[in-house]
Amino acid sequence: MLIILHEAGHFTAAKLLGVRVEKFSLFMPPTVFSRKHGETEYAIGILPLGGYVKLTGMTEEELEKVPDDIKPRSYAMQPPWKRIIIILAGPFINILIAFLVFWVILVSGSTQGVTALQNGNPNIPVLKPSTSVYAVENGEPAQTFLKTGDKIIAIDKTSVTNANQVQDLLAAHPCTGNPVNNCKSATPVTITVLRDNRKVTASLYPVYNTSLGRMILGFDFNDTPISRNIFQNSVIVFRELWGITYNSFKGLGQAVVSSKDRKNVSSIIGITEVTHQAVSRGLSLGLTVIALVSFLLAIINLLPFLPLDGGYAAWAAAEAVVKRRISTVAIWRYSLIGIFLVLFLVINGFANDLHVS
Repeated sequence: MLIILHEAGHFTAAKLLGVRVEKFSLFMPPTVFSRKHGETEYAIGILPLGGYVKLTGMTEEELEKVPDDIKPRSYAMQPPWKRIIIILAGPFINILIAFLVFWVILVSGSTQGVTALQNGNPNIPVLKPSTSVYAVENGEPAQTFLKTGDKIIAIDKTSVTNANQVQDLLAAHPCTGNPVNNCKSATPVTITVLRDNRKVTASLYPVYNTSLGRMILGFDFNDTPISRNIFQNSVIVFRELWGITYNSFKGLGQAVVSSKDRKNVSSIIGITEVTHQAVSRGLSLGLTVIALVSFLLAIINLLPFLPLDGGYAAWAAAEAVVKRRISTVAIWRYSLIGIFLVLFLVINGFANDLHVS
């Protein structure tokens, strides 16, 4: 869905700027259905892997095969600014989707969605801290004692007023040896809650959660979204997107040089699994994850290497600077390093998701 909307961005920009669109395909070949409307063929492929838009004369080599009467409307014949707009229209749609979804989540005050945004960038305050229990997860240590509505007032006799304090105190009860998923702490934690206007205390053993990288009891806090106006929410979304961009490129750089960080890279398999899990847990969380994937699709596509959109945009921008044509061969040579890096990460992501050692 996100790739189709991405391609629709290219398609719409090309049509508006008068560039000839030969084909718009839903899914990938072989084609099972097609119909021509005007000069454009609309098709459906058999492989459900996104889709694509084919513009006439994307390169000088392709341009040689284009009839003379059509050449003026070919992509390669357009001035650099038109080519840049057409290319960037795809990532722009994906960024717009992310912005609108994040903004709607904040405006709606969805606790689940806003919590997901908070977890994505803890440095941006979008929730009022609370130590009240919102939900208890099945099968976790908290299920044996905590109830929805309990207010946690102390951990190991230390008063607490927010989630960070609780997490820090749980961290003082690590597993023995190297932490593995669900390993039990060596010592119990004493937790005191206010329930029905009376204090209740119990001892629980936290467990280690590898995805969170910390000790947990298995419950959610009842933090509430901070109320802001339309402009303030827009600023928060911009900060959120900038934080995602910075952390994503930082993570990609670390994944290239660190085998430990490469284990966190996922392919479309892992992304689909995470998205499915998020959607099954609630609409707002599902939409938040889909918006995140949309934004990541955009910023990765903006890397300045062919065949990514960023490569075509960089190509057009370079021609605008030097005031002359740059050959396809020169651009592909420049793109080789980027191509190998992207392929390396993609293959690594598939290996991680398929558990190939």
